[in-house]
Amino acid sequence: KHSSARNAFHAHSERSALSVLSALSTLRRLVAAMDGSVRELDVLCARLDRLAESLTSAKPLGAQHEEQIASEAVQVIQRIGESIAWAYGQRQQPGLGEAFAQPFVDRRLRDRLKALLADARGMRRDVHSRVAAQVLQTIHILLQATPADSTLFCNLTAGWYLNDVAATRLDFRDNEDLLPLWMTVVKDIATMLNKENLMLFFDPSSPTPFPIFTEAVRFYHHPVSQVFACDIPRLSEVLQEKLLRVAIAPVLLRSAVLQRPSAGSRGWSEGQVDVLSPVLAFYLLHDLLATLRSSAVFEAVAALLLRSELPEDALRLVAASPPRTPSQYFVIQASWGGTAQPGPFDQGDVASPDEVLYAMPALPLVAALRAHGRGSFAGACTRNWSLDALEEWLRSLDHSTERAGLAPLLLASCARLLMALREGGEVLDVAVAERVGSALSQALSIHHQLQWSTLAVAFRTLQELAAAADVPVGRARHVLVPPLRERVLNPLATELLHMLRRYGGDVQEAWVREFQEQWAQRQSSLWELPTQMRQRELLEQNATPELPGAVEGRTKCIRVLLGAWRFSAALPSAEGGSPQSSLGGLEAEAARRAMPGLGDEEGDESSRYQPGVPVYIGKINRVRCLARGLRGGTEEEALYLLPMKATLVLVRPDDLKPFWAVPVVSETLRSMHFKFGAENAPALANIAPHATHAEERTLSLEVPAPRSPALSSGPGLGGGGGVDRLAHTLGGPASALAGGVAAAGAGHDRMAMSVPGVPMLSQVAGVPLLASTLSLVFSDERRHRVACKILAQARQAVYLSLLDGLGAFLSEVA
Repeated sequence: KHSSARNAFHAHSERSALSVLSALSTLRRLVAAMDGSVRELDVLCARLDRLAESLTSAKPLGAQHEEQIASEAVQVIQRIGESIAWAYGQRQQPGLGEAFAQPFVDRRLRDRLKALLADARGMRRDVHSRVAAQVLQTIHILLQATPADSTLFCNLTAGWYLNDVAATRLDFRDNEDLLPLWMTVVKDIATMLNKENLMLFFDPSSPTPFPIFTEAVRFYHHPVSQVFACDIPRLSEVLQEKLLRVAIAPVLLRSAVLQRPSAGSRGWSEGQVDVLSPVLAFYLLHDLLATLRSSAVFEAVAALLLRSELPEDALRLVAASPPRTPSQYFVIQASWGGTAQPGPFDQGDVASPDEVLYAMPALPLVAALRAHGRGSFAGACTRNWSLDALEEWLRSLDHSTERAGLAPLLLASCARLLMALREGGEVLDVAVAERVGSALSQALSIHHQLQWSTLAVAFRTLQELAAAADVPVGRARHVLVPPLRERVLNPLATELLHMLRRYGGDVQEAWVREFQEQWAQRQSSLWELPTQMRQRELLEQNATPELPGAVEGRTKCIRVLLGAWRFSAALPSAEGGSPQSSLGGLEAEAARRAMPGLGDEEGDESSRYQPGVPVYIGKINRVRCLARGLRGGTEEEALYLLPMKATLVLVRPDDLKPFWAVPVVSETLRSMHFKFGAENAPALANIAPHATHAEERTLSLEVPAPRSPALSSGPGLGGGGGVDRLAHTLGGPASALAGGVAAAGAGHDRMAMSVPGVPMLSQVAGVPLLASTLSLVFSDERRHRVACKILAQARQAVYLSLLDGLGAFLSEVA
């Protein structure tokens, strides 16, 4: 037994020894591998050091050499970042991350990365964009993977290094990933901020002591801005409550209410230092509504301004001064080395502690307003005098408020509030709809004092009002159409009808042309703002005069009339209507009606004679001519003019079928402008077949927005092309809000605030964007006379029909 036990013991000891030797061997291999990996990483760091020196030194580099160095630098930066992140992720080997990070720290590569990001030497823009994108991505990876107590994390946060990274000015135009990467890094920094490490990101000696905020706020309006996103429900509730109680109600709404147009007579604004100017208040209100993504805040603001009565506690928030700045803020500011500077809003309660002033109420304002909207609020309610102020502001719209920049801001804010009310499922009170609708009708009635850009926003607001008030179906028509008819439709139609009957000849022809141009605009949504028009474009357009090409005079009268008529005709009635799920549904009825005076001949001829589609013409009479100006003015072709009643049709014979032809040009006569020989465009009655000289055997036609491909010169001709959104951008902010004066000083950052600039409707309204000039040359005088007679008689008949239709339409509306 003893022998067996001794043998077993020796066997176990041998196995244990072998296990220990195996473990030691494995450990030696791991250490060797780690040492080898660290040495490899050190080689990579040394290589990046040399590459960065080449890219940032003043020594000139050829384009090919620079491209080669930059490509290698991008790869090396990526490998270094991924290696260090992998090492810190090996939890079973605690020291591996520190070993991998040591070469990065020893060679001061963080400074090399910052130098590559800043690009003091001036690399090619596309090359620097690629390098900067990789640097930002690597910094993001390191911040995510590095523990807060590690050597590398201390290295990255020391000396306000991350401030310099965030404050680096980059060109985001060439690399679509660069801006999101920069925002991701800023968000990484913002999420790690707390009371203990705040001194690492606040430099009181710097001109920009807190760039994490000042740089991020430059992109506050950017559509891809994600720095301010918050997906924590409880935190969102607290933030929206503080925003409503501390900023919106006691500052923005109170400023608008206290400085309403009648405030001067009551002395409300005398000595008020804790209010903003009306322009600034509505600017900030609209900016908040256009930028914030909080339906609860939108619904609360809409309720505060658009309900006939409110809880007394809610109105007290609008009437009272905002709470003072927390005293703890000044304590923290002093610890940073700053000086406490109380502002005009710090005149309130100074005795109560911060915890009392900023404590969450038992019933949050959002919840109280929702309960009031459902009819389940148990507290006291009173008349909403903030609605009275809003109505007073709307009725005060005129040229002076527009010049101050207030009109478009006020109208756009109302439109967004009505949209928020509708999207929240709340039905607008009928009395409120009547008051707001009457005020908007009054604004449209003084269209001669306002720019079309302001009138377009007024129409948009009226459209939102109809959508919010049309429950049950037909109520919006009953409430909104009578004041619109009384103030806008009847007076405008009567005035235009009187002017139409007063003048004749050339003036009447100009009337017909303007009316059909505005009717065409009406059919394509007359008052719609471009879909990509961001709030900054709207906010800036009040700072400068209306752009060239904007509708004015009689053209603007026609456009306002057609807009109001379209709105009234499109509203559903109580008998046959249906709820409008979207604003586009309001166009149905008006879109089905053809333009007054337009006969069936135009539609029949346009559908039969389509460019490029062979058609049977039989033995119809035709006039041979030479068409010049085809395909961008570079080609000419022998064609045949066909006698039509409402269209210009030029065809070429079909080589495959006798008595068949292929239309090359097919355009409506009513939209053309005739030019006879070298003369300017004469009146229609003056186009007569009396030319006697060979050089006068040319008939020139100007065709706005042609539909025939032969008259198109390229993309966009005839209104068919799109807008180059990269070539057309607007910078901001372009206005200084103090008196609406444009400001673009040395600190003006156009790149950060640039947004796609879509041409506004007022730039092109009533004026064809692009037109083609077509010249018809005839071989002899007889053909020339016949062609002039055909076109003159046909266009005269079309003109008279349109004139009669215009008169009948105005009489019907009046």
